[in-house]
Amino acid sequence: MKNKKYGKLNLTIQYVLIFAILLLAANIILGVVVLNQSKESMQVLIRKDMLDISNTAAGSLDGDVLGALTEEDVDGAAFRKIAETLTVFKKNTDIEFIYAVRQTGIDEFIFTVDPDPVEPAEFGQSVLVTDALRSAAKGIASVDTAPAQDEWGNFYSAYSPVFDSHGKVAGVVGIDFNVDWYDAQIRSHNRTISILTIVTTLFGIAVVAFMTNRITKRFRKLDSELSGLAGTVVELTDTIGQNKAYLSTLDRSIDEEH
Repeated sequence: MKNKKYGKLNLTIQYVLIFAILLLAANIILGVVVLNQSKESMQVLIRKDMLDISNTAAGSLDGDVLGALTEEDVDGAAFRKIAETLTVFKKNTDIEFIYAVRQTGIDEFIFTVDPDPVEPAEFGQSVLVTDALRSAAKGIASVDTAPAQDEWGNFYSAYSPVFDSHGKVAGVVGIDFNVDWYDAQIRSHNRTISILTIVTTLFGIAVVAFMTNRITKRFRKLDSELSGLAGTVVELTDTIGQNKAYLSTLDRSIDEEH
């Protein structure tokens, strides 16, 4: 009888542990899903910010002036004004490089204005062509979903068209974000989400352990009480049996006397 009770107790504890494991597994899976979704959301947010910067920079330029620039205009008043405008955006953001380019062929682009003070691209120098740049040349601002590498480094880039007074694309403003900076933003975000997931999981483990311990103690106490009650019942049964035997003996004695 006692083994049977212990068997039920162990089975109950097993159910509690199985439930705890399933709860923790669900919590971990939820954390992974949230991490992946938040990573994608963060990437979308960064790309949107990149586009906002390139669109604002493109909107601040005069398309007619930009489209009319020639190599002879380098360091002239119009050239310097455009360079100064682009420099303002570089100083106030995390941009690595900002510049203006122009399409010269089916899949050919050249630099027109590069205000970088250290190693600027020369007017007419070829630009590494990406899908985002092609899209901007058609009038649609875009961001590269993968980094591209050129002689200046490895970057994520955003491009926005600059329109002239006739509504035609007179040039394109490009901005480059260093891959290390971009990846650092993603890692920082992922680290925050991971810490929150770990804390939540540990809290879940602590709660489950606490509840399991309480339930186990409660069942053991109940089992102990039931065992004591069973012992009392056995003693009572023995006493009743002895009383019955005594009464039977007494009845036989009375019968014999009569």
